[in-house]
Amino acid sequence: MNKELWKKADWTFIIVTILLAGIGFGLTFSSSQGMAGNLVVRTGVYVILGIIGLILIASIDYNKFSELEKPLYAIMIIVLVLVLIFGVEVYGAKNWIYIGPFSIQPSEFSKIFFVLAFGNYLNRHYENDGSWKSVLKALSYSIIPLILILMEPDLGTALVFLAIVFGMLYASTLNKKYITIILLGGLAFVVTWITLHISIGLPIPLAEYQIQRFTVFLNPYQDGQNGLGAGYNIIQALIAIGSGGLGGKGMLQGTQVDFLPVKESDFIFSLIGEEFGFIGTIVILVIYFIFLVKALIIAYECLDHYGYVVVMGFISMFLFHIIQNIGMNLSLMPVTGIPLPFLSAAGSNLLVNFLACGIIINISMQRTKVIF
Repeated sequence: MNKELWKKADWTFIIVTILLAGIGFGLTFSSSQGMAGNLVVRTGVYVILGIIGLILIASIDYNKFSELEKPLYAIMIIVLVLVLIFGVEVYGAKNWIYIGPFSIQPSEFSKIFFVLAFGNYLNRHYENDGSWKSVLKALSYSIIPLILILMEPDLGTALVFLAIVFGMLYASTLNKKYITIILLGGLAFVVTWITLHISIGLPIPLAEYQIQRFTVFLNPYQDGQNGLGAGYNIIQALIAIGSGGLGGKGMLQGTQVDFLPVKESDFIFSLIGEEFGFIGTIVILVIYFIFLVKALIIAYECLDHYGYVVVMGFISMFLFHIIQNIGMNLSLMPVTGIPLPFLSAAGSNLLVNFLACGIIINISMQRTKVIF
């Protein structure tokens, strides 16, 4: 390990990353009601593996990844195909592969491969003609992985992919006006399609429970079962958060979150709200704010376009996860099963978060010219 490189790293970002992971482990312990069971042990193992992965990947010159664009893209596609063949279905999506007591979600790791590969694609087209063709060609780069992820079907991860794609497109030199037109046009098309499906039965390639998630969050009691159907989890999450009041009930004192089936992952924010109250949720938001701002500073201080768009890709990933997860806990966003970065007990996602931060840290080491 090059000590001089680590001296140049953004240590505030590193400390905040480890802090989030530590809080996440504590929340996992709390969600397990203070029992050091399998979930707590697995989370501890994933945290250790994640820190090791962070150190290792932070010690590799990120510019070397730009030379591996095609292999990284190919590995991503192969991994996504393999999970369709050998994957195990969990919560309606065939996106898990089990290795002994551990489970791996390949679509999570595909986000790392994609950001590194797509970053180099955008870097190769650093000087573009600003045309529609350039934007559409860049968008086509994500079509194959998106289709494979939707085939699982994993709508949540597909939405994360889209957030990453558009975040990196806006960070690139492509025409921002065309990107915005496509983004807004796509959103309008989806909303119109879902509306027509509900009103006149227009066919849509989504399961009925997925469609419900896009509508029921607006009024979870209007789920056809008076809040006992698709809106149940949202209602229970709101009750849990509200019951925490200003200062919360205290760690291990939560009771309302017990009505949520995945309180350790999808609804971890509800546990924070109940046990640590409004103050606890604000503290978490402040930590996330520092985390994202430090990452943005690293991006803007980066010496090259490749490093800049890569960091912006990871920022887009983290930001979407944070907004989506907290939003669905507050009935502001549809329930999609997207974990809260570092805080949710999600093994593959936790490892991916550490690896992404390792790459960001590596880029922070080279804000002044350094030779590896």
